[in-house]
Amino acid sequence: MKVKNILTSKDSQYYSGKKKNGIVESAETVFNDFIECHKDKGLVGDRFYNYAKDYNGQVTFISHDLHLKFQDHMKKEIPLELYRRNIFVTGQNPLDFVGKIFRIGNVEFKGIEDCAPCIWMEKTIGEGALKWMKENHSGGLRAKVLNDGHLKVGDELNSPN
Repeated sequence: MKVKNILTSKDSQYYSGKKKNGIVESAETVFNDFIECHKDKGLVGDRFYNYAKDYNGQVTFISHDLHLKFQDHMKKEIPLELYRRNIFVTGQNPLDFVGKIFRIGNVEFKGIEDCAPCIWMEKTIGEGALKWMKENHSGGLRAKVLNDGHLKVGDELNSPN
């Protein structure tokens, strides 16, 4: 598994989504080459950083490979920021790490649970998005950060436990 993109956003589109001419706009998203990760808090600069004690979604991973298949299915380009996930990876489905500890770069994570897609996908991507994502288990993985460190684009999985 290899890190392809790292995204953060200070605002929650779901809770404070903005509409322009009746269309939901994405809350500002930052594409990072490098990000600091803090134990039990998450990604510095992200809306869920230090969100709640023992929060299961300190960071979210999603498969870039499934993203490409999804675009083919929807017959359109889908901007990565619409998923509202943090780390896009290639080579392996992040859901393989539910209940497991794994290390990417110098950061250790614990895979907690499926980050199931919601109706928001229909609103931002279009009709049929939610159904396809659920059927293809492509919502991503919620995880906790187990140590302080940093992650960068290109980092690879070191050793799953």
